This record gives sequence, structure tokens and C-alpha cells, in this order.
Amino acid sequence: MDQSANLEKHFQILGLAPNASPRRVKERYRELAKQYHPDRQTDPALKAESARQFQAVSQAYHALEAIVQQTHLSLHERKLNFLYDQGKKLCEQQNWSQALIVLTELVALEAGFRDTLTLLREARRKQRELSSLYQEANALLQQGQWSAAEERFASLSRQAPGYRDASKKRRQAQRELLMQQFLEVG
Repeated sequence: MDQSANLEKHFQILGLAPNASPRRVKERYRELAKQYHPDRQTDPALKAESARQFQAVSQAYHALEAIVQQTHLSLHERKLNFLYDQGKKLCEQQNWSQALIVLTELVALEAGFRDTLTLLREARRKQRELSSLYQEANALLQQGQWSAAEERFASLSRQAPGYRDASKKRRQAQRELLMQQFLEVG
């Protein structure tokens, strides 16, 4: 389950829309915590059910706690945090082209925010490496050097799955290599 679906599940447990304000999340948690607190029940069967509900509400709230803690932040600071988290996540996923877009926007807003410049430099370096590898593989493909082109595109796909049309061109190089081997045998 991806993180956004997981967050939506936590909002659902609290009975809130995913765009609920941090204040509303906190208020709703307090309401439900009072409602489902096991000490409010005297019947053992109801007490067990309340304990289960209370635990689910508490877990959902704690999962959303980072959002709640942003209540004291200005809209600008929230945007900076959001962009930073998104850029860092894209870097961790090795999605360098998207990371460059997000981190560049963040630097335009506030250049000195956390270690954004370091992340941006790393994303640029990685993007240049991938671009260079792609151009080299593409040149080999154009020259009919199928085996070498296939190896470069395979390396590129391992480093950055989904980079441009590297997978498609790798399959093309594989087909041409098989055709060449077939013709050599025949």
C-alpha cells in the first residue's frame, strides 16, 4: 500500500476528508478518543470493542501527527516542507528528472532551506550521468552495435527504471541482436 493510500485510510478512520486541516484532525481525534475510551464502558463486551476502536483512532492520529504538528507553521513554511519532503522522496526513488523540477522550485522559493542545494546538486549530477549514458546507448543503437547498446540500456534501466524510452530501446536492441544471431546461424 502506498503512502497516500495509507494516509487516506487514517483520515477515514477519523471520519475526515484527506484535505482536513491540522486543527480539524486534532479536534476530531479528541472527540473520538473521548467517545471510544474503554473506561467509559461498564459492559465487558462493549469495553473490548471500545478498546479496539480507541486503538484504531489513536494509531490513525499518531500516523497523521506530522500533519497536526504543522498547525503552527505558516502556509509558506508548509509549502517548503512539502516540496522538500517530495524532492527528497523523489531522490530516494532515483526519479532524478522529477526531483530536479521539485527541488528547483524549492530553491526558487528559499535557496537555503535545509539541505536543498545539496539534494539539487546530487539530482543534477545523477541526471547528467543518466543523460550521458542514454546518449551513448542511443549512439550505439544507431551504429548497429546491438550488444553494447543493449548493455547500456539495461544499465540505464537498472539505475533509473522508466527513464525516457530506455526500456523500449533496450527491447529494440535485443530484437536486433536476436535477429543478427539468427542470421549468423542460418
